[in-house]
Amino acid sequence: MPVKIDLHVHTCYSEDSNISLRDLFAEIRRKELDGVAITDHNTIEGSLEACKMISGFEAENRPIIIPGIEVSTRGGHIIGLNITEPIPKGLSVEETVERIHESGGIAIAAHPRAFFKDGIKLSPRILSFGLDAIEVINSS
Repeated sequence: MPVKIDLHVHTCYSEDSNISLRDLFAEIRRKELDGVAITDHNTIEGSLEACKMISGFEAENRPIIIPGIEVSTRGGHIIGLNITEPIPKGLSVEETVERIHESGGIAIAAHPRAFFKDGIKLSPRILSFGLDAIEVINSS
């Protein structure tokens, strides 16, 4: 069964968003999504709080929440999905990907064409970083 999930969402726990978790849940319903990956900048607090909050929802109204993070590395932003422990910012791309994998997560190059947003530079070298995926569309 296919599911509709946005894999790159920021909340008020990120400096570039002001949406509360409660409002995010309303947007998930309004847009008829099955869930989201909460990937706030350099923090997992929002995604962990969201996971706690949905435990009180009735099963049929409970969205899928994938805990994650968008890490600021020395080479650009990397999204880590299925992350429940902090990943420090300021590491190299390779070190960040390694930490994400050690945590059982999936590492994704964030907005690789958006250099103004600290995106990973799109070059043949990107394939050597051990990434699991590359984001190809970002709403901004």
